[in-house]
Amino acid sequence: MNSPARASASRLPLIAQLVFLASAALWLGYFAQVQGLRHASWTGGLVLLAAVATTSLSMVSSLPVQNVITVSALIAFLASVVEIINAKTGVPFGSRTCTEAIGPRLFGVLPWSLPLLWMVVILNSRGVARLILRPWRKTGKYGLWVIGLTAALTALFDFNFEPFAARVGRFWIWSASSALPTWQGAPLTSFTGWLVVTVLILAFTTPWLINKSLSRSSTADFRPLIVWMVLNLLPPAACAVQHLWFAAMVAVSLSSVIIVFAIRGGRW
Repeated sequence: MNSPARASASRLPLIAQLVFLASAALWLGYFAQVQGLRHASWTGGLVLLAAVATTSLSMVSSLPVQNVITVSALIAFLASVVEIINAKTGVPFGSRTCTEAIGPRLFGVLPWSLPLLWMVVILNSRGVARLILRPWRKTGKYGLWVIGLTAALTALFDFNFEPFAARVGRFWIWSASSALPTWQGAPLTSFTGWLVVTVLILAFTTPWLINKSLSRSSTADFRPLIVWMVLNLLPPAACAVQHLWFAAMVAVSLSSVIIVFAIRGGRW
């Protein structure tokens, strides 16, 4: 690859991230009913696709392209299987009925956005987990801690996302038993399901996330933190626009703690 082409390729991750941030701003403007964006429901899909692009291009800088393609496809496939099972049985997340607001369905069952959402959230949660655990990256159980913390951060995303998904975006309707404790209508068992499923997915996909041909970089990569931060703060911002203040404050508070620890770890 000649120098101009190499320079252009090196700018792609930055361009993708800028597009992602711009699409997030447009999406928030849609929920805030900003003039010109009041009917721009397509911005939600744009945010997700831009997140997929920036996540994939960022990973290519540290992993072979074939690894990125394989791990992304595996996460999307495994998440699709779990989501279809849940749609049919209510296990492992609970009885949840998706509405037309979440978009067209694959196979008449699976909303197209869910596999991509799982992929983006898991991969960026892993990047944030690595930042937080960076001071301990040379310890023997570092890999297991990364998997566990990634699962916890993925479940935290779902916790932050649920008030928006169920009450603002109307993406789905929960049919939780009155005997089960809930958070904004979602059964707490749903978050346990996200945690367990993430651990199982990482058990299959982690080998492709390790680049054995290169030594570990001495420079921390903060790009996953930016994506994770937007994905966790954008839904509560939309909730705040709709006056769901408690849900918004809880999500922002929890996310802020994670952001502080990630920055601290990344600067180690």
